[in-house]
Amino acid sequence: PVPESWWQRIREQMPAYDPDLTPLRGMGIIPDCFRKQKGVKRSDHPIHSFAAWGKQKDEIMYGHSLEMGLGEDSPLARIYDLGGHVLLLGVGNLNNTSLHLAECRASYAGKKETIGGAPIMVDGVRQWVEFKELDWNSDDFVDLAEQFGQETGLITYGHIASAAAQLIPQREIVDYAVNWMERNRK
Repeated sequence: PVPESWWQRIREQMPAYDPDLTPLRGMGIIPDCFRKQKGVKRSDHPIHSFAAWGKQKDEIMYGHSLEMGLGEDSPLARIYDLGGHVLLLGVGNLNNTSLHLAECRASYAGKKETIGGAPIMVDGVRQWVEFKELDWNSDDFVDLAEQFGQETGLITYGHIASAAAQLIPQREIVDYAVNWMERNRK
């Protein structure tokens, strides 16, 4: 966080998002290394960008909306449609971004929208754009996923090299999470 008096200057001077150049924030070295590999495509969202590789990468990345960047017009929803999986590598379900798709789909008391913003290129001109987002909340993701695992047995635990790993069918955990949030979030 920076003082509010700095916000306008940041909006005016922060470099525009560039899928090839803009580094990842808070994601770690593995995702940042992956996004730089040959054949990897990165989505155009300046805050919630995704990277994909393989024969369905264009389908997954297509149409990543600025509005609700982890919702229905995001790569998360395309992965859901394709019956994909979540691989958590060296992290737990607090970092399970797919659960934010469930937040978008669920109806629960206290669900709040907010306005996000970022500099992007629009017709070759750098512009600060604002977009609607949820006030994302991952505070209950660990409890939610623990209950999902206990009730369904659908989380596969293992190791990749020395990193703890979890493999989870995304559609199943997202559907479970929608119902869980509607019952448990106040």
